[in-house]
Amino acid sequence: MIQAGKAAHVIFDMDGTLSDTAKATSAGFHKLAKEWGFPPVTDEAIRNAMGHPSVEFCQIILPTLDDRMAEKFVAELDILEEAAIRKLEKSMLFPGIEEMLAKLNSLGIDCYIASTGSNDHVNCMMEATGLGGYFASLHCNEKRKGDMVRRILNGSDPVEWLLVGDKHIDASAARENKVKSLGAAFGYCTPADEALFDAVLRKPEDLFELVRLA
Repeated sequence: MIQAGKAAHVIFDMDGTLSDTAKATSAGFHKLAKEWGFPPVTDEAIRNAMGHPSVEFCQIILPTLDDRMAEKFVAELDILEEAAIRKLEKSMLFPGIEEMLAKLNSLGIDCYIASTGSNDHVNCMMEATGLGGYFASLHCNEKRKGDMVRRILNGSDPVEWLLVGDKHIDASAARENKVKSLGAAFGYCTPADEALFDAVLRKPEDLFELVRLA
């Protein structure tokens, strides 16, 4: 069990932590990359780049894109991705996610989203999956997750908070704000990422075994 005070608030990353976003992103990315004349990219490369701001995400996979072209690529990708998310609905979620959130809410634990994704992307995911009602507030569309987390805490005691994510930027944001972190190994958290978190969740319900909740 994580050695911390009783957690009353949990901050969640979204892509790769709550949602298997690559399901919606990969097909559109492959289609656009082919149309733009790029060589094929792997689903693994797309999945591993998840969690970065949209332009940076595209440039990690297609490093020859300058900022202007990456923004254009993102705009086209967003249209395809949103259509796929709305079609897939709750199947976008990793197994056990909605049950975990419902239990947290029933225990009086406040939940928040901190995502580097755009407002449109996060709102689309919340609407399509029906998760919006589980969260006290949604925070997104910022490059620095550490700043986002600091604003969510709003001066409160970090001992009362947890952050659940899947990438090094999530672990770093938690550490920067003195918040305990959990890595979503059921999501896109790689073994290298796992080492950066205070503990690892093999499945969503492990949260209730690893942490004392208020």
